[in-house]
Amino acid sequence: MLTGSRDCPFMTTNRKGMWRMQLPLVQALPVQAAEVEAKTRADPILGKLLTYLRRSWAKEPLQVVKPYGRKWEELSIEGDCITWGIRVCVPEALQQRVLSDLHRGHPGVVKMKALARSYLWWLELNAEIETCVQSCQACQETRSLPAKAPLHPWAWSSGPWERIHVDYAGLIQGRILLWMLTPNGRRPRSCLPLRPRAP
Repeated sequence: MLTGSRDCPFMTTNRKGMWRMQLPLVQALPVQAAEVEAKTRADPILGKLLTYLRRSWAKEPLQVVKPYGRKWEELSIEGDCITWGIRVCVPEALQQRVLSDLHRGHPGVVKMKALARSYLWWLELNAEIETCVQSCQACQETRSLPAKAPLHPWAWSSGPWERIHVDYAGLIQGRILLWMLTPNGRRPRSCLPLRPRAP
């Protein structure tokens, strides 16, 4: 069970004098606790995990439950909601709704992860948040771009062929061209056609 204090509104003692989390914390989610409980029972993986947690874990959990095995000592049950510490494990049927609620206002990856880590959890939560933000056009348009590098003009060369600039241009009529320019010349000094390699 969780430890807490008398000052925390979400913690009370049970009949055995142990501190436990109250369901008002779950009520603060964009879905209600009753809905989370129902979807957890109906979820094929979380339903089995719920059974294992009630039976204090079998020695050899089923294959579908193994990804949660690393956290089994930290998982607990409130009603039929699975919690990891104070975070609610959201069933797959509700994950998109919760994710869209987290994304409201387009806060970005870092703020979404911070908010999610305060209240909820599921496998691959971080990856799904990153995918959600990367696929959002508004987030991509307003994201922080790297600082622009200042222009650094080349010093004018004192004579021809003191310094050359080389670049590829291609595919022009099936050929790649190698251009060579000198800084004080206005036209390419040399243009060599190259054959592209066969794939």
